[in-house]
Amino acid sequence: MRPGDAVFLAAPLVVAALAVAHWRRWQLAAAIVAGLVVGSLEWVVEAYVRVGGVFARLHAATAEQGGFGLHLGILAQLRALNGPVQCRPCTIPWQHPQLSVWWLALPALVALGLFAARRAGRLESGLLTAVCGLVVAVQYLFLIDYGDPRFLIPAYALLAVPVADALAWLLTEVRPDVRLAVRGLAVAGIDDGDGHPDLDLDHFGNVNYALGAVLQRDRCLRPGDALDGAAMLLDAASLCREWHGSCSGKFQG
Repeated sequence: MRPGDAVFLAAPLVVAALAVAHWRRWQLAAAIVAGLVVGSLEWVVEAYVRVGGVFARLHAATAEQGGFGLHLGILAQLRALNGPVQCRPCTIPWQHPQLSVWWLALPALVALGLFAARRAGRLESGLLTAVCGLVVAVQYLFLIDYGDPRFLIPAYALLAVPVADALAWLLTEVRPDVRLAVRGLAVAGIDDGDGHPDLDLDHFGNVNYALGAVLQRDRCLRPGDALDGAAMLLDAASLCREWHGSCSGKFQG
């Protein structure tokens, strides 16, 4: 992760370490800042060796981006979502809009995940993950004027956690008929994507892993249980009936 991204990620973590009562420890905030400093050392040394200093490198980076300012980069990111790799200048039409439904639904899924986390009594951790993901994304959605899907990968990884909470809640806490419909949509969205050769669904692996972690946390899976693919994850999820549920790792492989 580049130092610029790391600063955006560290900022909400430091605020949470100082503002949330049961997390309030100066040692925690200091550890976050120390990690940021140590992780940036290589970048700083390289700046002095190759460019002439930190400020010179920051100036060069800003110039390369065309200058930072208020832009609707979110529209460029949407147009670039299904190709090309980089949309600059982003004057192309929106490619394959039907394959971008997941992106448009992401804010609603994150909000639903926070609702589920609140019901389960862990709103603080879920909210922190969501805020970190949104803050990391802000610079690429509103501060540059072009789109590049890879810039948002760290944000997707963070937002996958509340999205997984949302999917787990939809697969365990709603009516059986709704649960069946959600299951079908989830398999279509996060499985291998073989039916959509034009769409790269690698980033949905984050949701797969996060959903598996959520199910393991809620004792629907045991460490070491072998599951392959979204369909079997959702089979395991369908056995849960409560957040601290009655699953017993029946899908051991």
